[in-house]
Amino acid sequence: MNPAFYVVYPYSENIRLLVNAIRVIAEENQRTQVHITVRGPYSKRLSQTKEKEYSSIIQGEEIHVKGVSNFFSSNQNTVFFDCEENQNLKKIWKKTTYKDYNPHITLYDGKDNVFAHELFEILKQDFKAFSFKINEVSWLEPKNKEKLALFHLKNIVDFENLSQVLGHELKLSIIGDLPNNERLRYISVLSKKLYNQKIDNE
Repeated sequence: MNPAFYVVYPYSENIRLLVNAIRVIAEENQRTQVHITVRGPYSKRLSQTKEKEYSSIIQGEEIHVKGVSNFFSSNQNTVFFDCEENQNLKKIWKKTTYKDYNPHITLYDGKDNVFAHELFEILKQDFKAFSFKINEVSWLEPKNKEKLALFHLKNIVDFENLSQVLGHELKLSIIGDLPNNERLRYISVLSKKLYNQKIDNE
């Protein structure tokens, strides 16, 4: 069995839409929704009692996104949002393969080095710190390989709603064919909207 993790998701639908859209436009085959990984890997799920205990510690906590960062060394092409330390989140943090406490949201972790650098520069432009609330820990289990395509992020994103946000129709069917300059143009629009979000509970 592949290892699984515990994660936290933004409670705000607006934050989820915008960050998920940025992630799927950057790389259409992303498998998971926007999240911060907080514990793992695990071979089996913890008890409900333990899950509730961890969730009670972080209930209603605000996560503050302080900047855009990258891992460009050692042949990595990773771009992510860097989050400020949160003491209650730190209480439940336990990642055995990554010792440092470094809450972050991965946006792109692909093979295209040039695109990764361009994405990093686009996201840095006009960056404004933003925040979102979290309410519980969630079990993130690897999907069955035979059903993996069904769970791709692109099949979860509401493209009708996304098109309204962009002011331009964007269909699932063309995501894979978008040239990089168009991907970056859409991401630029979405990031500016994201940076102007206020904390909400929607």
